[in-house]
Amino acid sequence: MSSNQELAQLVSEISRGTLRRESSYLYDAVFLIALGYEKGDWPNIYGYIKSMGKLQLIYELGQRYGGSKPAQKAKAIKAEIEGLIDSCLRQIDEIMHQTKLKGKGKCKYI
Repeated sequence: MSSNQELAQLVSEISRGTLRRESSYLYDAVFLIALGYEKGDWPNIYGYIKSMGKLQLIYELGQRYGGSKPAQKAKAIKAEIEGLIDSCLRQIDEIMHQTKLKGKGKCKYI
């Protein structure tokens, strides 16, 4: 079966809501590759797909999808969320630091 046929089959299963575990992992992997996640971020899915011998197909599809408008939008949302999380973590670090400076149990907000 060609990669286009496999992709068509996967899309058909997704639209019918009848994803098998194999197809679900393929779909997840394409999505994760398209968003730029490394294989270490999804080791179980990676190992399963590697054992199936479909890594090259999945990487090709992920890279192809990665340039699409929906994937670019998802990447932008991911980057925005990561920026907000980093900002929150910096604020938490600052509050913890202020608490330590003013003594046990005290901070500039109390």
